Amino acid sequence: GVATSLILATNHNYDVTLLESSPASSSQTTYDPTKAFLYNVNGRGQRLTKMFPEMHQRMVERSVISKGFGGTKLTIVPADPGEPIPEQKANVPAAADKEDDGNDNKSMPSGEKAGNVGFWIPRHEMVKLMVEEIEEHNKRGLGGTITLCTGQECVSVVPRSTNEDGESVTVVVTTKDASSSSSSLSFASPLT
Repeated sequence: GVATSLILATNHNYDVTLLESSPASSSQTTYDPTKAFLYNVNGRGQRLTKMFPEMHQRMVERSVISKGFGGTKLTIVPADPGEPIPEQKANVPAAADKEDDGNDNKSMPSGEKAGNVGFWIPRHEMVKLMVEEIEEHNKRGLGGTITLCTGQECVSVVPRSTNEDGESVTVVVTTKDASSSSSSLSFASPLT
């Protein structure tokens, strides 16, 4: 959601309201042992981060680089315990040296193919990077604005009005307080 809001506001000039069900008191940008996992921001993820150079640079500074398995030896252990363990095989050369012919690299995790560089970063740090980018985006005043509403769950999205072709041009979004089933908020949003 955060990444999508950045793209919509920056590249398409949309005003975006981002709903986060976690209350403001439970910061998504601080360490939480129940959500303590790492993201591997591989080449595909870096297509997003490089669109925002300051965010990308902060990600590089706060993460651990992973250069994949290039130059290592891999042993693929058969599932059948009766089969002997084969000899180790040297990994394929970097992707820049050889076209991917769809063989040796297929079993490697996404972003870990030889020649690719990934960045391992804790979840809360990645969220913090994107929230910082939202704040900076809003300060720059270029494109649409991004409003982050914490403690809100989306209840419904209903078309409110249509154009002459019968297409929805406005929707009503109804939310509720995530910590209780009481108070709800509704707002209309034009579809452009």
